[in-house]
Amino acid sequence: MSNKTVLRVENLRIVYGNVEQPAVQDVSFKVKAGECVAIIGESGSGKSTLLRAIACLQSCDEGKILVDDQLLPDPMQLLVKGYAGIRYVSQDTVLPRLRTVEDMLRYELRYFHAEEQTLLVDQYLDIFSLQEFRDRKDTELSGGQKQRVALSLALASDAGLLVLDEPFNQIDVITREKVKEQLFSYFRSSGKTLIMVTHDALDALPWSDKIVVLRDGHLLQVGTPEKVYEKPVDMYVASLFGPVQLLSKKQLNDLLHIEWPNRCRYAGIRYNDVEHQLSKTKNAIQVKWIRSYYAGKQYKWLLQDATGGEWMVYAANKEPSNKMIYLHFPLSQIFFFK
Repeated sequence: MSNKTVLRVENLRIVYGNVEQPAVQDVSFKVKAGECVAIIGESGSGKSTLLRAIACLQSCDEGKILVDDQLLPDPMQLLVKGYAGIRYVSQDTVLPRLRTVEDMLRYELRYFHAEEQTLLVDQYLDIFSLQEFRDRKDTELSGGQKQRVALSLALASDAGLLVLDEPFNQIDVITREKVKEQLFSYFRSSGKTLIMVTHDALDALPWSDKIVVLRDGHLLQVGTPEKVYEKPVDMYVASLFGPVQLLSKKQLNDLLHIEWPNRCRYAGIRYNDVEHQLSKTKNAIQVKWIRSYYAGKQYKWLLQDATGGEWMVYAANKEPSNKMIYLHFPLSQIFFFK
Protein backbone atom coordinates (compact mmCIF):
# COMPACT_ATOMS: atom_id res chain seq x y z
CA MET A 1 0.00 0.00 0.00
CA SER A 2 1.32 3.45 -0.94
CA ASN A 3 1.42 6.52 1.30
CA LYS A 4 0.12 8.61 -1.58
CA THR A 5 -3.29 10.16 -0.97
CA VAL A 6 -5.54 9.49 -3.97
CA LEU A 7 -8.78 10.91 -2.57
CA ARG A 8 -9.55 13.84 -0.29
CA VAL A 9 -13.06 14.71 0.82
CA GLU A 10 -13.13 18.13 2.49
CA ASN A 11 -16.05 19.66 4.43
CA LEU A 12 -18.63 18.11 2.12
CA ARG A 13 -22.26 19.25 2.37
CA ILE A 14 -25.08 17.99 0.13
CA VAL A 15 -28.72 19.05 0.35
CA TYR A 16 -31.59 17.60 -1.68
CA GLY A 17 -34.13 20.18 -2.88
CA ASN A 18 -36.04 21.84 -0.05
CA VAL A 19 -35.23 19.15 2.50
CA GLU A 20 -34.15 20.84 5.74
CA GLN A 21 -31.78 18.09 6.87
CA PRO A 22 -28.66 17.80 4.65
CA ALA A 23 -28.04 14.35 3.20
CA VAL A 24 -24.33 14.88 3.93
CA GLN A 25 -23.00 17.47 6.38
CA ASP A 26 -19.37 18.52 7.02
CA VAL A 27 -17.76 15.22 5.98
CA SER A 28 -13.96 15.06 5.61
CA PHE A 29 -11.56 12.11 5.22
CA LYS A 30 -8.64 10.87 3.11
CA VAL A 31 -7.98 7.63 1.22
CA LYS A 32 -4.51 6.34 0.35
CA ALA A 33 -3.60 4.47 -2.81
CA GLY A 34 -4.39 0.76 -2.56
CA GLU A 35 -6.67 1.10 0.48
CA CYS A 36 -9.94 -0.75 0.90
CA VAL A 37 -12.36 1.65 2.60
CA ALA A 38 -15.78 0.67 3.96
CA ILE A 39 -18.52 3.27 4.46
CA ILE A 40 -21.05 2.05 7.02
CA GLY A 41 -24.16 3.37 8.78
CA GLU A 42 -27.87 2.73 9.03
CA SER A 43 -30.28 3.34 6.13
CA GLY A 44 -30.62 7.04 5.36
CA SER A 45 -27.25 7.92 6.86
CA GLY A 46 -25.96 9.42 3.59
CA LYS A 47 -23.73 6.53 2.46
CA SER A 48 -24.97 6.29 -1.13
CA THR A 49 -25.12 10.08 -1.54
CA LEU A 50 -21.50 10.38 -0.42
CA LEU A 51 -20.49 7.59 -2.78
CA ARG A 52 -22.21 9.22 -5.75
CA ALA A 53 -20.45 12.51 -4.97
CA ILE A 54 -17.08 10.72 -4.93
CA ALA A 55 -17.94 9.13 -8.28
CA CYS A 56 -18.68 12.62 -9.72
CA LEU A 57 -22.37 11.81 -10.18
CA GLN A 58 -23.79 14.06 -7.45
CA SER A 59 -23.25 17.81 -7.07
CA CYS A 60 -22.02 19.21 -3.74
CA ASP A 61 -23.43 22.34 -2.11
CA GLU A 62 -20.28 22.99 -0.10
CA GLY A 63 -16.82 21.51 0.21
CA LYS A 64 -14.73 19.73 -2.38
CA ILE A 65 -13.47 16.35 -3.52
CA LEU A 66 -9.98 15.90 -4.95
CA VAL A 67 -8.70 12.83 -6.81
CA ASP A 68 -4.92 12.73 -7.28
CA ASP A 69 -4.91 16.39 -6.17
CA GLN A 70 -7.31 17.29 -9.00
CA LEU A 71 -10.59 18.95 -8.02
CA LEU A 72 -13.61 16.98 -9.22
CA PRO A 73 -15.80 19.04 -11.56
CA ASP A 74 -19.47 19.73 -10.89
CA PRO A 75 -21.36 16.84 -12.56
CA MET A 76 -24.08 19.28 -13.67
CA GLN A 77 -21.48 21.02 -15.85
CA LEU A 78 -20.50 17.81 -17.63
CA LEU A 79 -22.01 16.43 -20.82
CA VAL A 80 -21.61 12.94 -19.36
CA LYS A 81 -21.45 12.59 -15.57
CA GLY A 82 -18.50 10.74 -14.10
CA TYR A 83 -14.74 11.11 -13.94
CA ALA A 84 -11.90 9.35 -15.76
CA GLY A 85 -10.13 6.97 -13.43
CA ILE A 86 -13.19 6.31 -11.25
CA ARG A 87 -15.48 3.32 -11.82
CA TYR A 88 -18.85 3.34 -10.03
CA VAL A 89 -21.02 0.25 -9.50
CA SER A 90 -24.52 1.03 -8.23
CA GLN A 91 -27.04 -1.15 -6.40
CA ASP A 92 -29.24 -1.13 -9.51
CA THR A 93 -26.98 -2.74 -12.07
CA VAL A 94 -27.19 -1.49 -15.64
CA LEU A 95 -25.11 -3.39 -18.22
CA PRO A 96 -24.37 -2.70 -21.89
CA ARG A 97 -27.33 -3.86 -23.96
CA LEU A 98 -27.31 -6.76 -26.42
CA ARG A 99 -23.76 -7.87 -25.62
CA THR A 100 -22.66 -11.17 -24.13
CA VAL A 101 -20.75 -11.22 -20.87
CA GLU A 102 -17.59 -12.20 -22.74
CA ASP A 103 -18.03 -9.34 -25.21
CA MET A 104 -18.44 -6.87 -22.33
CA LEU A 105 -15.19 -8.05 -20.75
CA ARG A 106 -13.34 -8.01 -24.06
CA TYR A 107 -14.39 -4.40 -24.55
CA GLU A 108 -13.02 -3.44 -21.14
CA LEU A 109 -9.77 -5.23 -22.02
CA ARG A 110 -9.62 -3.96 -25.60
CA TYR A 111 -6.15 -2.39 -25.18
CA PHE A 112 -4.53 -5.75 -24.44
CA HIS A 113 -3.11 -8.06 -27.11
CA ALA A 114 -5.53 -10.80 -28.21
CA GLU A 115 -3.81 -13.66 -26.37
CA GLU A 116 -3.49 -11.74 -23.10
CA GLN A 117 -7.05 -10.49 -23.48
CA THR A 118 -8.34 -14.07 -23.74
CA LEU A 119 -6.41 -15.10 -20.62
CA LEU A 120 -7.73 -12.12 -18.66
CA VAL A 121 -11.33 -12.72 -19.75
CA ASP A 122 -11.13 -16.28 -18.39
CA GLN A 123 -9.53 -15.00 -15.21
CA TYR A 124 -12.33 -12.53 -14.49
CA LEU A 125 -14.98 -15.09 -15.36
CA ASP A 126 -13.39 -17.46 -12.85
CA ILE A 127 -13.09 -14.84 -10.11
CA PHE A 128 -16.80 -14.04 -10.27
CA SER A 129 -18.03 -17.58 -11.08
CA LEU A 130 -19.33 -16.49 -14.49
CA GLN A 131 -17.89 -19.11 -16.84
CA GLU A 132 -21.28 -20.69 -17.54
CA PHE A 133 -22.79 -17.28 -18.34
CA ARG A 134 -20.10 -16.03 -20.74
CA ASP A 135 -22.41 -16.28 -23.78
CA ARG A 136 -25.47 -14.74 -22.12
CA LYS A 137 -26.68 -11.21 -22.78
CA ASP A 138 -27.81 -8.78 -20.08
CA THR A 139 -31.49 -9.65 -20.61
CA GLU A 140 -30.72 -13.30 -19.86
CA LEU A 141 -29.10 -12.66 -16.48
CA SER A 142 -30.61 -12.50 -12.98
CA GLY A 143 -30.05 -9.53 -10.68
CA GLY A 144 -27.27 -11.31 -8.80
CA GLN A 145 -25.57 -12.42 -12.01
CA LYS A 146 -25.70 -8.85 -13.31
CA GLN A 147 -24.01 -7.61 -10.14
CA ARG A 148 -21.21 -10.13 -10.58
CA VAL A 149 -20.76 -9.04 -14.21
CA ALA A 150 -20.68 -5.37 -13.16
CA LEU A 151 -18.00 -6.16 -10.57
CA SER A 152 -15.93 -8.06 -13.13
CA LEU A 153 -16.15 -5.13 -15.56
CA ALA A 154 -15.11 -2.67 -12.86
CA LEU A 155 -12.11 -4.75 -11.86
CA ALA A 156 -11.16 -5.29 -15.51
CA SER A 157 -11.39 -1.57 -16.31
CA ASP A 158 -8.39 0.76 -16.30
CA ALA A 159 -9.94 2.80 -13.45
CA GLY A 160 -7.64 3.16 -10.46
CA LEU A 161 -10.47 3.99 -8.02
CA LEU A 162 -13.45 1.66 -7.69
CA VAL A 163 -16.57 3.00 -5.96
CA LEU A 164 -19.07 0.25 -5.10
CA ASP A 165 -22.53 0.74 -3.60
CA GLU A 166 -23.80 -2.44 -1.88
CA PRO A 167 -22.33 -4.58 -4.69
CA PHE A 168 -23.36 -7.94 -3.21
CA ASN A 169 -26.94 -7.23 -2.14
CA GLN A 170 -28.56 -9.27 -4.93
CA ILE A 171 -26.10 -12.18 -4.95
CA ASP A 172 -27.22 -15.37 -3.17
CA VAL A 173 -25.49 -16.13 0.12
CA ILE A 174 -23.43 -19.13 -1.03
CA THR A 175 -22.09 -17.42 -4.16
CA ARG A 176 -21.65 -14.12 -2.31
CA GLU A 177 -19.04 -15.46 0.11
CA LYS A 178 -17.06 -17.07 -2.69
CA VAL A 179 -17.17 -13.90 -4.81
CA LYS A 180 -16.10 -11.73 -1.86
CA GLU A 181 -13.16 -13.96 -1.07
CA GLN A 182 -12.03 -14.01 -4.71
CA LEU A 183 -12.62 -10.28 -5.23
CA PHE A 184 -10.68 -9.05 -2.21
CA SER A 185 -7.89 -11.55 -2.76
CA TYR A 186 -7.41 -10.41 -6.36
CA PHE A 187 -7.96 -6.76 -5.47
CA ARG A 188 -4.98 -6.71 -3.10
CA SER A 189 -2.66 -7.47 -6.01
CA SER A 190 -4.36 -5.15 -8.50
CA GLY A 191 -2.97 -1.84 -7.25
CA LYS A 192 -6.45 -0.30 -7.33
CA THR A 193 -8.16 1.64 -4.55
CA LEU A 194 -11.60 0.57 -3.33
CA ILE A 195 -14.38 2.47 -1.55
CA MET A 196 -17.44 0.38 -0.79
CA VAL A 197 -20.74 0.99 0.96
CA THR A 198 -21.96 -1.96 2.97
CA HIS A 199 -24.93 -2.40 5.31
CA ASP A 200 -23.11 -5.13 7.26
CA ALA A 201 -20.51 -3.54 9.53
CA LEU A 202 -19.15 -6.88 10.77
CA ASP A 203 -18.67 -7.95 7.17
CA ALA A 204 -16.38 -4.94 6.62
CA LEU A 205 -13.94 -5.85 9.40
CA PRO A 206 -11.89 -8.58 7.62
CA TRP A 207 -11.28 -6.80 4.32
CA SER A 208 -11.17 -3.06 5.02
CA ASP A 209 -8.12 -0.96 5.86
CA LYS A 210 -10.26 1.97 6.97
CA ILE A 211 -13.87 2.35 8.11
CA VAL A 212 -15.93 5.54 7.70
CA VAL A 213 -19.05 5.73 9.91
CA LEU A 214 -21.97 8.00 8.99
CA ARG A 215 -25.17 8.87 10.84
CA ASP A 216 -27.79 11.31 9.59
CA GLY A 217 -25.28 12.62 7.09
CA HIS A 218 -22.64 13.37 9.73
CA LEU A 219 -19.25 11.73 10.00
CA LEU A 220 -18.98 10.03 13.41
CA GLN A 221 -15.72 8.14 13.17
CA VAL A 222 -12.89 7.26 10.78
CA GLY A 223 -10.28 4.68 11.64
CA THR A 224 -8.88 1.21 11.24
CA PRO A 225 -11.30 -1.71 11.74
CA GLU A 226 -9.60 -2.48 15.06
CA LYS A 227 -9.98 1.07 16.37
CA VAL A 228 -13.59 1.54 15.26
CA TYR A 229 -14.63 -1.85 16.66
CA GLU A 230 -12.71 -1.74 19.94
CA LYS A 231 -12.95 2.00 20.65
CA PRO A 232 -16.25 3.23 19.18
CA VAL A 233 -16.94 6.91 19.79
CA ASP A 234 -20.53 6.32 20.90
CA MET A 235 -23.21 3.68 21.44
CA TYR A 236 -24.45 4.01 17.85
CA VAL A 237 -21.06 3.02 16.42
CA ALA A 238 -20.70 0.20 18.95
CA SER A 239 -24.13 -1.23 18.10
CA LEU A 240 -23.38 -1.32 14.35
CA PHE A 241 -21.12 -4.30 15.05
CA GLY A 242 -23.66 -6.30 17.03
CA PRO A 243 -26.16 -6.01 19.90
CA VAL A 244 -24.98 -4.10 22.97
CA GLN A 245 -26.14 -4.93 26.48
CA LEU A 246 -26.92 -1.65 28.26
CA LEU A 247 -25.87 -1.50 31.91
CA SER A 248 -27.56 0.58 34.62
CA LYS A 249 -25.89 2.45 37.47
CA LYS A 250 -27.28 -0.13 39.90
CA GLN A 251 -25.79 -3.01 37.92
CA LEU A 252 -22.39 -1.33 37.82
CA ASN A 253 -22.44 -0.50 41.53
CA ASP A 254 -24.05 -3.62 43.01
CA LEU A 255 -22.78 -6.34 40.66
CA LEU A 256 -19.49 -5.07 39.27
CA HIS A 257 -18.54 -2.68 42.08
CA ILE A 258 -17.76 0.06 39.58
CA GLU A 259 -18.65 3.69 40.21
CA TRP A 260 -20.63 5.36 37.43
CA PRO A 261 -18.25 7.81 35.69
CA ASN A 262 -19.00 11.52 35.77
CA ARG A 263 -21.02 12.82 32.81
CA CYS A 264 -21.48 9.27 31.51
CA ARG A 265 -24.78 8.80 29.66
CA TYR A 266 -24.47 5.15 28.62
CA ALA A 267 -22.58 2.06 29.70
CA GLY A 268 -22.73 -1.22 27.87
CA ILE A 269 -21.00 -4.35 26.66
CA ARG A 270 -21.46 -6.38 23.48
CA TYR A 271 -23.36 -9.66 23.74
CA ASN A 272 -20.41 -11.43 22.11
CA ASP A 273 -18.09 -10.37 24.94
CA VAL A 274 -20.26 -11.94 27.66
CA GLU A 275 -19.55 -15.60 28.47
CA HIS A 276 -21.73 -17.84 30.60
CA GLN A 277 -21.10 -20.92 32.71
CA LEU A 278 -22.94 -23.09 35.21
CA SER A 279 -20.32 -23.01 37.97
CA LYS A 280 -19.51 -19.99 40.10
CA THR A 281 -16.12 -18.33 39.71
CA LYS A 282 -14.53 -15.20 41.16
CA ASN A 283 -16.16 -11.95 39.98
CA ALA A 284 -18.87 -13.80 38.04
CA ILE A 285 -22.40 -12.34 38.05
CA GLN A 286 -25.17 -14.70 39.12
CA VAL A 287 -28.29 -14.58 36.94
CA LYS A 288 -31.45 -16.61 36.50
CA TRP A 289 -32.58 -18.09 33.19
CA ILE A 290 -36.00 -16.71 32.14
CA ARG A 291 -36.66 -17.92 28.59
CA SER A 292 -35.03 -18.81 25.27
CA TYR A 293 -35.42 -17.51 21.73
CA TYR A 294 -34.51 -19.55 18.66
CA ALA A 295 -31.87 -17.78 16.55
CA GLY A 296 -30.96 -20.16 13.74
CA LYS A 297 -28.04 -22.39 14.73
CA GLN A 298 -28.09 -21.05 18.27
CA TYR A 299 -30.40 -19.69 20.94
CA LYS A 300 -30.61 -16.42 22.80
CA TRP A 301 -31.17 -16.75 26.53
CA LEU A 302 -32.99 -14.01 28.40
CA LEU A 303 -31.52 -13.78 31.91
CA GLN A 304 -32.19 -11.67 35.01
CA ASP A 305 -29.74 -10.52 37.69
CA ALA A 306 -30.25 -9.63 41.35
CA THR A 307 -30.98 -5.97 40.55
CA GLY A 308 -33.82 -6.95 38.21
CA GLY A 309 -31.71 -6.10 35.17
CA GLU A 310 -32.03 -8.27 32.09
CA TRP A 311 -29.19 -9.84 30.08
CA MET A 312 -29.09 -11.60 26.74
CA VAL A 313 -26.46 -14.20 25.79
CA TYR A 314 -26.01 -16.66 22.94
CA ALA A 315 -26.05 -20.37 23.73
CA ALA A 316 -25.85 -23.69 21.85
CA ASN A 317 -28.65 -25.34 23.86
CA LYS A 318 -32.29 -24.33 24.08
CA GLU A 319 -32.29 -24.37 27.89
CA PRO A 320 -29.58 -24.61 30.58
CA SER A 321 -29.44 -27.69 32.82
CA ASN A 322 -29.52 -25.35 35.81
CA LYS A 323 -31.54 -22.14 35.85
CA MET A 324 -28.85 -20.39 37.90
CA ILE A 325 -26.12 -19.20 35.53
CA TYR A 326 -22.95 -17.17 35.99
CA LEU A 327 -21.76 -14.45 33.62
CA HIS A 328 -18.24 -13.13 33.28
CA PHE A 329 -16.38 -10.75 30.99
CA PRO A 330 -13.33 -8.48 31.08
CA LEU A 331 -14.25 -5.16 32.67
CA SER A 332 -12.05 -3.53 30.02
CA GLN A 333 -14.69 -4.49 27.43
CA ILE A 334 -17.33 -2.21 28.98
CA PHE A 335 -18.09 0.92 26.95
CA PHE A 336 -18.65 4.25 28.69
CA PHE A 337 -20.06 7.05 26.57
CA LYS A 338 -20.72 10.68 27.46
